[in-house]
Amino acid sequence: MSPNIIVINKWHGGLPNLYQNLNDKVIYHIMKSEGSILGNTNYNSKDMTLTENLAAYDKWLWEEVKAQGEVYNLLCSMVSKFNKGKSIYLVCVCKPKPCHGDSVAKCLIWMLQKQICVG
Repeated sequence: MSPNIIVINKWHGGLPNLYQNLNDKVIYHIMKSEGSILGNTNYNSKDMTLTENLAAYDKWLWEEVKAQGEVYNLLCSMVSKFNKGKSIYLVCVCKPKPCHGDSVAKCLIWMLQKQICVG
């Protein structure tokens, strides 16, 4: 089976079942409330719409990739695991609504396509 990048809801995405067989997958909790550096600091912001919130997250994420710091290193670790055949599960509480997890997934796909962090 080919690896995938999947965003799931912590409460409604079948998370407990994912932990039963970790041979072919890696699970990342990407919520700020759980201390993730990929957490969306604007989650539940009253000062912006969901669209504005996700646009701000996208901008922040791409700046972090360009800076090649801690966030970049975590993303490269995910890319490496994906390239070794592991599916990447990104866990948050927003799905199935539009979510910063979608932004992380798109970033990972871009990194894989451009072969960023490979070699």
